[in-house]
Amino acid sequence: MAKSTALPVALSIGLLAIGVLIGRFVWPRGATPGRPDIAAVPVIFIHGYAGKAESWIDRNYADAHATHKGFAWRGTLSVDRDGVVQLSAPPRQAEWSPARFPAYALALSNNGRNAIDASAEEVARAVGFAKKEHQAERVVLVGFSLGGVIARAYLVAHVDDHCVSQLITINSPHGGSELAYLYNLRKALGDLAAGREPDLTALQPMPTVLDPLIRTLAKVPRGNSVGTDLRRLLATWLADQLDEVSTKHGFMLHDAAVADVRPPAVLTGGKGNYLHRLNTSRHPADVEYWALTGKKNLLDLSAADFVDDLAVLDPESGGPAATERSGIVGVLTECARALLGGGTNGDGWVSLQSQGLDGVAYLRDNQIRVHTLQVDGTHMKPVLQQEVVPLVIRSGGASN
Repeated sequence: MAKSTALPVALSIGLLAIGVLIGRFVWPRGATPGRPDIAAVPVIFIHGYAGKAESWIDRNYADAHATHKGFAWRGTLSVDRDGVVQLSAPPRQAEWSPARFPAYALALSNNGRNAIDASAEEVARAVGFAKKEHQAERVVLVGFSLGGVIARAYLVAHVDDHCVSQLITINSPHGGSELAYLYNLRKALGDLAAGREPDLTALQPMPTVLDPLIRTLAKVPRGNSVGTDLRRLLATWLADQLDEVSTKHGFMLHDAAVADVRPPAVLTGGKGNYLHRLNTSRHPADVEYWALTGKKNLLDLSAADFVDDLAVLDPESGGPAATERSGIVGVLTECARALLGGGTNGDGWVSLQSQGLDGVAYLRDNQIRVHTLQVDGTHMKPVLQQEVVPLVIRSGGASN
């Protein structure tokens, strides 16, 4: 069955209308035609958790953006251990041409598995590089999945000197991911295996079939040596099994990034977790915020959609195993949500509500305007809508 990657006609027309009405399709102010890329608006693409910078190019983003006047890829950025930005895979001289929007893909350390704040500082380095390279006043940040949260964390950390005109997030878990609650489950098993008492209250947000067993193991008296040894052996085995399953699906439950993306909550003692602190922190008001969200209702998932999902290479790894993650896991997650009464409101990994920026406490409470564009598809599918990002950037980013 042939697969179509074209946007719905109505969506394409609507996006084009935005650009025409706003009327911002001019060369950036201060640009010097004799010095290509100077005073342009650099665009930095940030991959998601356990991802890679090449995913943007593997998914033909480079080719798609090249069809839009003013866009050109300039290579991959990475930050070494000394904090120095390195540029790799620049275009060949014969392929180089002046660009209004020179674009880079940022390769995060440890494939984006580190704590969000650590990755956000790499974004800061990349922004500094792009500004200097192009003598630019502003840049545009585009983040897929966790990359969007990382980009927003950069804005919060540099709220008074961020240099960003637009933030565009794609399927990003601004309100956290329910799957990240499994971090609490893994931690509880680790505590039991090490002979420590687990925090059972942390298991409440997302009950699993293992919860009763964990609670039973936690009740084993310390004076019972046989019971204590059995508890450790069983907890160790369960933790290993959980690690094996999660690793096959591309994530490690004990990664710092997974802990950071648990849904916002106020913990014992009144201290908020990472997303609670991030979402209530001051955000810059001079940024144009966009959230590209994805939704795939389980009831609307046809056989063709399912096969289509399996045929798509995962942008997070580009490998054959990733096909299984993007299609099967997304669909099974939706099935689990439906069976648990959670509905099918999301893209298979992140709920629709979590993907939106209008749920971020500071943006909402301070009435900072956010734009939302919903695209039909599972977590990996909306990133295929290659027409969207260039049009959104061209509609406003150049003149901010």
